[in-house]
Amino acid sequence: MQPEPIELGSGTPEDWLAQFPLSTKGRHIVNKFGERFRLRGINWYGASDTYHIVGGLDVQRLEVICDAIHSLGFNVVRLPFSNEMLTSQPAQGSIDFGKNPQLEGLSALQVLDEVVRCLGRHGVAVVLNNHTTYGEWCGGPDRNGLWFDPGSKVYTTEKWIDDWVMLGRRYKMFAHVVGHDLRNEVRFCPWPFRWPSWNSSSCSRIVGGCDWAQASTACASQLLEICPEKLIVIERIIWPMRSLHSYASTLGFSVPTLPHRFQGKLVLGVHHYSWNGPGRYLAFAHTYKTGCLHLIKRVLRFLGIFSNANYGEMKMETLYEHVMDQWGHLLSTDCCPVWISEFGTGNNEGFDLDWFRQFVRILGDLDADYAYWPLNVGPKPGSGEDESYGVLSETWTPKPHVDVRLKLLEEHGLLPKQGMKRKIVGQDGQQTLRSFDRHTPEAVGREFLKAQLAGLSETAWKAHKEIQIALKSDIGFEASSDELTSVGRRIVKKVASVLNRHSSLQVCIECHTGCKCHDSDLKAQEVQKTGPLSPARRKNDGGESGCKAMDLSQRRAKAVVDALKSAGCKNVFTSTGHGCRYRVGMAVKIIPAKGQ
Repeated sequence: MQPEPIELGSGTPEDWLAQFPLSTKGRHIVNKFGERFRLRGINWYGASDTYHIVGGLDVQRLEVICDAIHSLGFNVVRLPFSNEMLTSQPAQGSIDFGKNPQLEGLSALQVLDEVVRCLGRHGVAVVLNNHTTYGEWCGGPDRNGLWFDPGSKVYTTEKWIDDWVMLGRRYKMFAHVVGHDLRNEVRFCPWPFRWPSWNSSSCSRIVGGCDWAQASTACASQLLEICPEKLIVIERIIWPMRSLHSYASTLGFSVPTLPHRFQGKLVLGVHHYSWNGPGRYLAFAHTYKTGCLHLIKRVLRFLGIFSNANYGEMKMETLYEHVMDQWGHLLSTDCCPVWISEFGTGNNEGFDLDWFRQFVRILGDLDADYAYWPLNVGPKPGSGEDESYGVLSETWTPKPHVDVRLKLLEEHGLLPKQGMKRKIVGQDGQQTLRSFDRHTPEAVGREFLKAQLAGLSETAWKAHKEIQIALKSDIGFEASSDELTSVGRRIVKKVASVLNRHSSLQVCIECHTGCKCHDSDLKAQEVQKTGPLSPARRKNDGGESGCKAMDLSQRRAKAVVDALKSAGCKNVFTSTGHGCRYRVGMAVKIIPAKGQ
């Protein structure tokens, strides 16, 4: 293992890297400019399992998989790893070296280095997650349940912290490695029997209790000494699953006693599935439908040994109440960030998907940070059982048809809408730009800016006719005002630099509202039903245009025009868009000037 920091290498977009590091502010995670960076993540497992490397490299090129993650709209990957992997070699057959020749001869840790680098080149951040101690599937009570192995003299708490310190130092120069998720799903170990608790008492330690609060804060302290710019994610104990209230109190979120070294860096993590639940849940209880198991389940629940219902057995109202009680209250009171770092379901209709529909609605309502489980498809390492929760095709590329789970994430604002692509026709043929994400500051116009910085010729600009950037309200402008944010100012500056170099180009600032009052067909129907707006009603309902949203958008358009003209741009004009594709905001269009 290499004790010193390694180099990031070339190819990672500098404009994108400039927003890091991340920190916390109230319930939100924000970038260096103070703008929200919502963790919209996906888990890519494998480095924690028997192969010791991420899944899919035996099927597809690494670059293709990373591009697929970006194109689906995810902005961060949670990368699980095992402590055993750090000193292991990739399992035989785990990599197709014909497709990934650059990985031949590398150790498992060096392969992880290349995965992290490749994700950065594709504009995807990384949170490292210590998933298991040994390279095995993370299941129920087993030797991977705690952050150390009670039966081992090698994998101790000290070794666990040392491994994290090594990784913190190793990726110190990787700005897009934004956080460390200290341990996955802490639970009891059956032999030798040990069980975790949050703030263990001296009496509980006598009978096998292990203090997760003490261990996690000790590890966090050492990590932050090495790399103080990274986030620290501390997950709650997975069984029994309790409210995060005690976690927040211990870590100082609820009272002003948070140690200075932790301020702005701590995030709490939770996992949700249809088959688990609050308290002492009986996993997969919904499958015990008949016979003796069903009877035993009912008796154990009646006696209070197990919780009355798992998440998937709850109605929407009950599920919402449990979520709010367990961690939602920390968001609603702007207390601290909570990352739902695992949740997922299969693609088939039934129990799991019904729960998933309810849960993503709650995530959308709470505007939560998350990481879907998982990206992976195909046989699970070490078992051969097919991964039914994965979102890619069998070739580890986006599916050619709509995936209902991704569609649900889009519908509830958890993923950007798909199909946001722009094309450029250059002298050497047609190039398709990847989808850009309208929902985060760090990604707005990234593909446009990348193309502009690539030095496209004036001929190429004219040939493709148009490049468009969405300046959405919560990205380009301060809330409910026409004042540009720092991101908005940077985009305007880039647009101005293009216009000032190419006299054959002009910019159109096209206003959009997100309402439908400016759609001509719908407006005609409304007029037919209610009559035209009177001057008085126009003033009361929305100002000169009769629409408050459009008036705000027009004021913002003027702010952009003024900023461009102040930068020396001459060919600038505005228009009103139809179709209402965006919320209050605008499209900045670079197009050939008339007569060119």
